Amino acid sequence: KLLAFFSFVLLVVLGFFSYTTIVIMREKQLSKVKTDFVNNMTHEFKTPIATIGLASNVLMKEDIYKMPDKLYHYATIINAENERLKKQVESVLQSSQIESKKIKLNISTIDMHQLISEITKNFEPRIREHVGNLTTKKEATDFMIKGDIVHIKNILFNLLDNGIKYANK
Repeated sequence: KLLAFFSFVLLVVLGFFSYTTIVIMREKQLSKVKTDFVNNMTHEFKTPIATIGLASNVLMKEDIYKMPDKLYHYATIINAENERLKKQVESVLQSSQIESKKIKLNISTIDMHQLISEITKNFEPRIREHVGNLTTKKEATDFMIKGDIVHIKNILFNLLDNGIKYANK
């Protein structure tokens, strides 16, 4: 009887130990996901903030007011990057719905040639700051795709941002 009691106590202790180990492993994985999310969002916000900063610095130069085309160009860049930041905030809010599986992609038809032109135009100040050059070849015959514009833009922005960041200097 005493052996059966100790066996039962040992099984209960092993059960609690196993349960505790599983909970700790889940918490560790959740912490890693949270850290990855914060790192990703920081990266996503840094790019438009840097572009807005560069464009606004150009607008603060006195001679820019003598060039209305450039003034308009940089104001357009700031506006586009501001819209991108708003969409990033929306994306963060949507990601909170992932756990409840309520996330909804906004699928639409996207003209990739137009999107590439828009994004590279917004990157011009950053490329110029790094004394770089960006050339695009838009020769695709099937350039209309279906996708979520926010996520497709993020992919292209990240590619260009990483290209600038990791280019040989």
